[in-house]
Amino acid sequence: MPSTSNTLPETPKVSVIIPCRNEERYIDHCISSLLRTNYPVSHLEILIVDGSSTDGTKTKLASLKRKHPIIQILDNPKKIIPVAMNIGIAHSTGDVVLKVDAHSTYPENYIDQCAKFMTEYQADNIGGHLSVTPSSNTIVAKSIAIVLSSEIGSGYGSTKTKVSVPTWTDSVGFGCYKRSMLDKIGFYNEALTRGSDMDLNNRLRSNGGKILKVPEITVNYYTKSTLGSFWNHNFSDGYWVTYPLALLRTPFTLRHLIPLAFVTGVAVLFLLGAWNTLFLFLGIAILAFYVLVISASSAYITITQGNPLYFPILCMTFFTRHIAYGIGSMFGLIAIPCRFLSRLLRNN
Repeated sequence: MPSTSNTLPETPKVSVIIPCRNEERYIDHCISSLLRTNYPVSHLEILIVDGSSTDGTKTKLASLKRKHPIIQILDNPKKIIPVAMNIGIAHSTGDVVLKVDAHSTYPENYIDQCAKFMTEYQADNIGGHLSVTPSSNTIVAKSIAIVLSSEIGSGYGSTKTKVSVPTWTDSVGFGCYKRSMLDKIGFYNEALTRGSDMDLNNRLRSNGGKILKVPEITVNYYTKSTLGSFWNHNFSDGYWVTYPLALLRTPFTLRHLIPLAFVTGVAVLFLLGAWNTLFLFLGIAILAFYVLVISASSAYITITQGNPLYFPILCMTFFTRHIAYGIGSMFGLIAIPCRFLSRLLRNN
């Protein structure tokens, strides 16, 4: 059983939990990187929670389990990440719960650094920089990685932007949680298909918990490789970021509101433009300023890359990132009354 004390042992036991589904392409690299850890194996367990994979993931997991006794394989019939995390936490025995993304690889000191800084700073959740890595050697995949790593693309304070010194923040990538804090605030909200990390971190901070981002901690995160899949991912992120409002919770910080405010504001101004052309001109001016900003950013990045083909792709990638997220948030807000009605019907 994990320790119930708020103070961690000198070498805490770490429970690594990996939600996965159809990760045949990446799961070997992820697990291999974790097994190269310099953290004591006697203080480590790896729980892989599979969401009914239909590719070759299950075969690879069975092979890994036979070779490495610290690995456990658990089933997640509901397939979504918060359910997988709760299954993993319920079966874990560590003092620390480390969420790992199967689409990523980890340096050998990753677990050690998480445990070290958590103990040193008495943090309740700790993490580092997500080094966004292209999942293929194309200009589109590279542009997506560049955009996600930029402040214009992801916002100041994002999990994908760097800090130079250990910094208290509102969230970190994936997260290394003190188990005693999870027992105090509850586990992941299974109603949130997306945004469950944000919700958990909000609850953690509202209960006096502290979240630390550390520059020495780095994860190689492999992102989407096409603009279509990138659009769908951002639309879904924008949609689900509003869901906690239906639960009477505040899910977001300012950077999460900007795409919604921009898309909604421009749309409203264009609609009002049918009544008064002044609104139309104002909407056009805001849109033109946005195009100027992303064009200037794209031009600067293109110069640093030394390839003019980057410019149009980067412009489209910035546009996809912001507009898809904003439209997703609009649809999410529109859906909130339906969510309230659904909850009322379930309670009656």
